[in-house]
Amino acid sequence: VTYYLVSPALLHAQFSPVPEAVRWFGCFIPLAILAGLWWELYRGSGDFVTWNAVKLQRSLGYTLWIGAALVLGLASVVSILWSQVAIVAAALVYLGLRLRRISADPVEGPVPGGRILRYGLAVYASSIFYMLNQQADQLLLSLYVPAESLGQYATAVALSGIIVVGSAAVGAVAFSRLARAGGPAGEGRAEARRALILGGVVLVPAGVLLTLLAPVVVRVLYGPLFEPAGRLLRVLAPAAVLLGGGNLLSDLLRGGGRPLLPTYAMVLGVAVTVPALVVFLPRYGMWAAAWVSLAAYGLMMAFQSWGLVITYRRGQRPGTGAS
Repeated sequence: VTYYLVSPALLHAQFSPVPEAVRWFGCFIPLAILAGLWWELYRGSGDFVTWNAVKLQRSLGYTLWIGAALVLGLASVVSILWSQVAIVAAALVYLGLRLRRISADPVEGPVPGGRILRYGLAVYASSIFYMLNQQADQLLLSLYVPAESLGQYATAVALSGIIVVGSAAVGAVAFSRLARAGGPAGEGRAEARRALILGGVVLVPAGVLLTLLAPVVVRVLYGPLFEPAGRLLRVLAPAAVLLGGGNLLSDLLRGGGRPLLPTYAMVLGVAVTVPALVVFLPRYGMWAAAWVSLAAYGLMMAFQSWGLVITYRRGQRPGTGAS
């Protein structure tokens, strides 16, 4: 309601007058929040069929719609806005129809609302600083280097991101299994150990192969003009291994009831990344961004490794606080 009322004042420079579709796009906010809440219920209960179906529906559905709209000549600001509302509404309907499928072990009494909010806010803050870590390098690169160098760096970053996919899959499942196993105080140690081994099996070989074959991979995919991206990838591929390992540790810590430890790690990453980029980017350009990413991700993973050891040594139960 607030967005509907204030959007004409906010967007008058972009639209004159502001279309009703733009104003009604505020519906997307509560729908997306509710769908996100219901969506996570399925991950928490271990129903990854539903969880992955909605994840695929939202990303693939939007991509397919944009492609179809471009081909049919229907692409416009209005149609794109309404398509996003329609896609998240469809996801919400699908999730709602399957709510009866959710089953989980009974908890030890009701969880206080304040504890839920503390946990959720810690996770949300972590996501904000994670985004800053991911985007600060390219944002500052756009201020200090030519567009060609930024393109080379963005290409290398995109390719290195392939490495993180496997550990993200392991982390999503490990979080759910760890939380339902009772965290560090229950069978969580075995679940965490299994996830760490599987994550290493997925991450390390992929990182080594991509580091060794980086110039060849880039040349085959993009051609000889992107040779600088291939050289950068030899730094960013190991950085992606550290990032993927840190992300997996974040899931294990959250599943163990310690959501603030990943947040502290993300804050540490930002505290290293931004000053280092400001100092070194003007002189070393895209290479500074690559090496700073490697160093920041390494520090973040080291901090979270320490946090995981402390958490499981003490046997912290999930939900005992957002500390």
